[in-house]
Amino acid sequence: MSTKIFKPIFSAATIILLTIVNALWAADPVTVVTYPLMNRPVIRTPGEEFTIRCNAGASISNWEAQLKTPYNTVSLPITSEYIAETQSWTLTATIPADTPFELYDLYVTASNGIQDEVHHAVRIIPEYKNEFYFIHLPDTHLPAVSWIGYYDDENTVPELRRLIKEFKIINPEFVLQTGDLVDNGQDEAQYQLAQELLADLAVPIYLTGGNHDLWYDGHQNWYKYFGRTMDYSFNYGAYHFAGLEMYDIPSVTFTPEQMQWLQADLNQSIARHDLLRCLFYHYDISRQIDADFVDQYQIDMILYGHTHINGVNFIGTRQAINANTSYTMNNNGEFRLIKVSNGEIVSYPVLKFKHLDVQYSPANDGSNWMVQAKIVNLNPIGFENGLIKFFVPDDPAGYEVQGGTVLQILPFESQKVYYVQVDIQPQSIQTVSIRSLNPPANSPPMIETFSPLTDTTIVSDQPTRFSVHAIDPDGQSLSYQWYLNNTPIPGATAESYDFTPSLEQVGIVTLKVEVTDQTYHDIKAWEVEVERFSAEPRLLTSVVNFFKYDKPVTLQWYEPVPIDARFEYGTSP
Repeated sequence: MSTKIFKPIFSAATIILLTIVNALWAADPVTVVTYPLMNRPVIRTPGEEFTIRCNAGASISNWEAQLKTPYNTVSLPITSEYIAETQSWTLTATIPADTPFELYDLYVTASNGIQDEVHHAVRIIPEYKNEFYFIHLPDTHLPAVSWIGYYDDENTVPELRRLIKEFKIINPEFVLQTGDLVDNGQDEAQYQLAQELLADLAVPIYLTGGNHDLWYDGHQNWYKYFGRTMDYSFNYGAYHFAGLEMYDIPSVTFTPEQMQWLQADLNQSIARHDLLRCLFYHYDISRQIDADFVDQYQIDMILYGHTHINGVNFIGTRQAINANTSYTMNNNGEFRLIKVSNGEIVSYPVLKFKHLDVQYSPANDGSNWMVQAKIVNLNPIGFENGLIKFFVPDDPAGYEVQGGTVLQILPFESQKVYYVQVDIQPQSIQTVSIRSLNPPANSPPMIETFSPLTDTTIVSDQPTRFSVHAIDPDGQSLSYQWYLNNTPIPGATAESYDFTPSLEQVGIVTLKVEVTDQTYHDIKAWEVEVERFSAEPRLLTSVVNFFKYDKPVTLQWYEPVPIDARFEYGTSP
């Protein structure tokens, strides 16, 4: 590895738009249901109502709606009204009092064979909290980006997938994504991939459009997969959030119509006496949300991205927090976690990915009567609303949980799903466990150590060793089987496996090993990004397109084959 210090002068960027899709990703365009959607969900408590909007003719009847997860189905009492002006239907649904809390798919049917299912459209929570946290995540630039002079990342998918895993543990109330979700909004395949990736997110996400999403004819793809409503607001209890699309670069960020809508929306929030108002959008290039606007409409926080750097300043006499958060690509994953307490924003640190992980042993797949979850948090802050889900066999004797608080238990086929809240401490290692109150004599095998320690990136045609060390508390002999993308690898039956991916495997693959005593088993899996091998040196620290004048910047690069190298910079390097 080589490191050099230089002072930036200027760099010109040529945008090269790449599409790297290594699998057939399912996607679900907007059809009958136009609200709520995965990118504009609703959050409700049992007993509350919410609105469903549907595209259908006036003659349609017999509307029905359900909430679904893999574990349960909830039928919703509804009323329906046809709106002649918009030639659409408005359904008003009521959440039954005994509805378990979860992030649900919404399933709607009606006469003439009408049916539609919207993934992760409704989140049911026990109550609105006065102390909670949410996440700001901008600029994911899926699925790849290459801007000569600035960025070069052939696959931005692994960074987002890693963050999605960590968000599942953190369990925020919701995520605000402020644009540049995709890198080239003209490419429909990028929207399809983005939607499929977000479907793995276990918490609600609210999207707004950025310049990369919408420039040229990108609006049509956005409308197809995320709906035609570009500016919207929602309340989490008495906390108000309003999101806007970034209309144009460089002329005007928000149109007069957008500003009129925003002013009316904020006036309604003020009239309701909401405790807090937060705006989220890609970037306000034309500085339309200024100090006077912030003071007049009592704004407390603004969240944005676009510049790919982290920064905070304060606007107006209210000293509204104006927070910019960096990007997720080039092996960098950053997000901002905003904590709210009793109507005030108390903290908003930027956190990095690969600082939070959970390992289950034995396998947390519903087959073992005991499971331990080891949570490693390297972040300087804690997550008091952390969530672990244990999958265990249905046992009439019941289970004991240690290290967390059981929130609810749901039946799932021949299993039970235990939702366990964990107060994850900063810079800590914690263990949460579940164990049958009537354990059998045979104990499951457990993988004690493994390498690599986390999901990893390797190169094609170069061997990388993966290994585990397992024990059996009963002293039984153990068998090993390695799998690539869930397919058994012939002859791979030892504690270690040397994986040499081919050029055809460039992208994301899953490598796992199963350890069994013939009755119970444990599993360790790695999500592996395979990059194309090249003897050319490669930057490890990406060059960003905004630098502070006369300040040193550190660049690092990797040399697969040692070479004599020099670094040139300037207006024409």
